[in-house]
Amino acid sequence: RGIENAKKLKQLDLSSTNLFSLEDLDKASSIVEFYAASNMLSGSIPDEIFNLPTLEQLSLDYNDLSGKISNKIQKLTNLKLLSIASNKLSGQIPGAMGELSNLLVLRLQSNAFDGTIPKKIES
Repeated sequence: RGIENAKKLKQLDLSSTNLFSLEDLDKASSIVEFYAASNMLSGSIPDEIFNLPTLEQLSLDYNDLSGKISNKIQKLTNLKLLSIASNKLSGQIPGAMGELSNLLVLRLQSNAFDGTIPKKIES
């Protein structure tokens, strides 16, 4: 009796629901679109996200996420949209994001990143 029973679930929108944890999200292995904007997620981007191989669209805007973007981001090879704007993410944008060859939309504004955009992302 949990999300692992949603074998055919493709889109999950939990935006503006006061969500504070993504525990067990990775058990919904068929998710293609996941939206959790305007919630209470804090800390680093949860590892559960990086265990969703079919994910094509991810929006975690307007949360309280902090720290660096993990190199595990490169596991999301099908990702077309990544929107993590208006958080407290910091550090350099990892070169591993350049491995996301299907990425079409990247929204990083209103965070505290430093350094330059990795060359692989620019091309």
